[in-house]
Amino acid sequence: MRKKIISSLLIISLLACLLPLKTFMASENSTEGVPLKIIPTKINSTDVTLNGQVPKTTPAAHPGDTITYTIKVGPVTNLGALQLQLTIPEGLTFNSGQLVDNIENTLNVNKGENPVPGVDFSTFNCDNKRIIIFGADYTSDEYTDIATFTCTVSNDAAEGDYDVEFSEQILGDTATPEPQEIISDVSTLNSTISVTLASQGLIGDINGDGKVNTTDAQLALNIYSGKFKATPTDPNAQGYLPTDNANYISEDMFNEYKQRADVNKDNKVNTTDAQTILNIFSGRLIEKNGELVEPKNS
Repeated sequence: MRKKIISSLLIISLLACLLPLKTFMASENSTEGVPLKIIPTKINSTDVTLNGQVPKTTPAAHPGDTITYTIKVGPVTNLGALQLQLTIPEGLTFNSGQLVDNIENTLNVNKGENPVPGVDFSTFNCDNKRIIIFGADYTSDEYTDIATFTCTVSNDAAEGDYDVEFSEQILGDTATPEPQEIISDVSTLNSTISVTLASQGLIGDINGDGKVNTTDAQLALNIYSGKFKATPTDPNAQGYLPTDNANYISEDMFNEYKQRADVNKDNKVNTTDAQTILNIFSGRLIEKNGELVEPKNS
């Protein structure tokens, strides 16, 4: 029976290339069926989830940022196989992807005689951005992580929302009376990232007042030390827990200050950035063609 299921699933996946995609997909607006999620979990090294779940607000990224996504399958009964095809929008560059550790053990993959010689029971093919797992026998009433992957926002990306989607999603059921049948009742939640461009201003001018001085250096130190934090949007959100010495500012302002304070563009704000701002203020560094140089090299 398992061999028939797997063989039928592979045949169906080939037919998927010839038939309209909607034959194999539930409506994007469907609220029923087996849920699949693509969740942006990190921007660079910063966690943007709410306790591992979909963020309440659309995460903001900037050109050059690297975004980590997690693919999850929701409550499911008798999952036997799956085939997922990712579509990456123009403006994002796919870097790499991998199945989560021990996924075959998690999904109870039975590695018996391989009905498709030369094809692994589980694989994330980064060349065509396709995930295939077969030989499974899995039931769960919770969400299960399947894979992770990263994309980088292109330097020439325009401002706007970018969705990473499934262009193909096929789930096989180990318990269907007719092996050729697949789970067609699938609902998806695709990811959305909002790309904003860096404001064009003086390097080191954190507060945007048109000049670089010790106030900007102090702002960088306040961000580094935790004196400034974004307004908490959820008391359980990681990175937004109140501290005795923190002054909360709006999330938009915090993100703008943090972006401007990272003057050396290493995706973190620390004392090096504050010192660089002081060097700009004192004239040891000047801005030329968007870069900081010593006056003698200008």
